Amino acid sequence: MRPLSALIRLILVSIFAAAAVFIHAEEPGRLIKRGRAGIGMSYDVAVEDQTAYVVNNRGLVILDIQNPDRPKKLGDLRNLWPSFCVEISGTYAYVGGEGGLAVIDISDPKRPREVGQLLKAETVNTVKVLDDIAYVVNSANTLKILAIDAPELPQEIGEFSDGGRYYYHCLGIRDDFLYLADQEQGLELIDISDPRSPKKMGTVPGTQGAGSVFVKGDILIMNFFERSAAFYDVAEPGSPLLQSTEFDEENVMRVMCLSSDYLIVKLEENRVSAFDISRPRRPLLHASRSLPKSTAVHGAAVKGDFVYFTGKGMSIFEIQ
Repeated sequence: MRPLSALIRLILVSIFAAAAVFIHAEEPGRLIKRGRAGIGMSYDVAVEDQTAYVVNNRGLVILDIQNPDRPKKLGDLRNLWPSFCVEISGTYAYVGGEGGLAVIDISDPKRPREVGQLLKAETVNTVKVLDDIAYVVNSANTLKILAIDAPELPQEIGEFSDGGRYYYHCLGIRDDFLYLADQEQGLELIDISDPRSPKKMGTVPGTQGAGSVFVKGDILIMNFFERSAAFYDVAEPGSPLLQSTEFDEENVMRVMCLSSDYLIVKLEENRVSAFDISRPRRPLLHASRSLPKSTAVHGAAVKGDFVYFTGKGMSIFEIQ
């Protein structure tokens, strides 16, 4: 009996080993839903450490995301105004929306407090912060440049407008260059080495119909309204070079966010895909799935192997 028992044991071990290999092989290439925070219609999110800063129709909500299955609200700043963009710098959040730009002290995430405000009569759609300067684009398609070395007293120090049509996520920054995605003219290069006197250096040929722009390191990715997104090498910030690369999927509707590792795009209807960009010239499809209707994607941020979607609340997905 002992030899038979040993044989059975060997067969069972082999079966379980094969099953384990099969399961392991199925793990890569998936977007797994983890958790969701029901915080109303939300538009943008910034993630720092284990905290997510989400803007919605009422203002700012701060969430503890240490447990991605159960994001927990730490604090909020209500009755601010419908807010569309957020950027974190140090212990301050810069929130743009229908009431302009608000500077919020987040040193105590349970008790965020507004400490400064500017452009009260304008709607701010996009904000980017670099060092002690904030760059914002308003609904009048004007770039405003703000000094924020004293966050409680932000001051407008420069502006730029050439009649372009700029939209959400239309602004990227690389060193002393700012990139504006203009629907009609294309990708505009703005020299911001002197923030008080921004200068247009030119427009990248063949970029008409630009919708938005994302920059990470030496990579610049542009959305277009009527064709797939395009990659540019910006190792030389003033001379973007188009890369001969194609996505592994057709009909990319919209690039949503970019990190050093992943590019998240929205495809037709409610399907999203994560591309591995460890080799930027050949982005590889890593995972794809249709999102539940309750997710209603509006914006996104990717941090590590997690994607944070805003829409009907904030939903967390893990890239496996």
